[in-house]
Amino acid sequence: MSLLATNNATSTGSSSSLAGIIATKPDLVPSIIFIIAFTVLAPLAAWRLISTASRSGVLIRPAIFSLIRIGTYVVRAIEANGNYSTGIVAAELVLLNAGTILLAEPLIELIKRLLETHIPYNGPVVSGRRGRKAGRQDEVGLLSRVLKVALLAMIAISIYSSTQVGDAFKDPDAAKTVVTTRKISAIILVAVLAIAVLGLLYFHIQHRFPSRALYFLLVISVLLEVTAAYRLASAAGNAGVRNHTAFWLASSLPEWLVTAAFFSTNINTLIPSKPAQGPGAYSMTQQAEPHHHGQYPDP
Repeated sequence: MSLLATNNATSTGSSSSLAGIIATKPDLVPSIIFIIAFTVLAPLAAWRLISTASRSGVLIRPAIFSLIRIGTYVVRAIEANGNYSTGIVAAELVLLNAGTILLAEPLIELIKRLLETHIPYNGPVVSGRRGRKAGRQDEVGLLSRVLKVALLAMIAISIYSSTQVGDAFKDPDAAKTVVTTRKISAIILVAVLAIAVLGLLYFHIQHRFPSRALYFLLVISVLLEVTAAYRLASAAGNAGVRNHTAFWLASSLPEWLVTAAFFSTNINTLIPSKPAQGPGAYSMTQQAEPHHHGQYPDP
């Protein structure tokens, strides 16, 4: 099967869904634009990670994502110049598949941080076999665990899918496996983002989070949901999204905006780390800050 033929939609089924939108000559300019756009974020990312005031482990994954996307668009630029070798297309598939998780995970972590910081918890903290704290045993803890398990499942599926890409263009069964795992991964991502947003809004109604933090998380969630929905439609072979404009507007642009949002904001100021857990921890915090119940002034 010719990869170029796949790009021109002359092939069908799993192979067509597998290849996706292979870059052509008109994609060269947008590929260069996004290479520059993500490269511009590099100094800002470095500053956020080095600065004591803004340093946060949450930003490590978006920084890695930026490097992955630079590599992705370098590969697409090579494709746009007419190189449709199996290795090039396989590299693009792996890079595209690995990316979005690195933005979804820090979003979930920040939502968890906001909830645990602003929602009092005086219940017991269960310790694991090695004496490690296992986290909250309430609705917030349940939501956090559900989202974490879903993300871990998505990571495992994506890794497995990536191991099959090398054989996918010559083995129909491997191609079907890659297409199926891409669909499952996209479905999980759509569901995770939807559950995270619904959970955030549900708890906001009860506890009234700071508006800037809430809007920041909601905007990022919506942008990633757009990308996830596009990926799902593309993996499902929806002809309406299998065009180059849709790829750049529904996938590349939202991802860049989310990455820029992470690095242009001081996460530690916007969403401070949670206070210590355990009986009495929150009551002590509330004595020091009587407006703890969601009435903080906006950072």
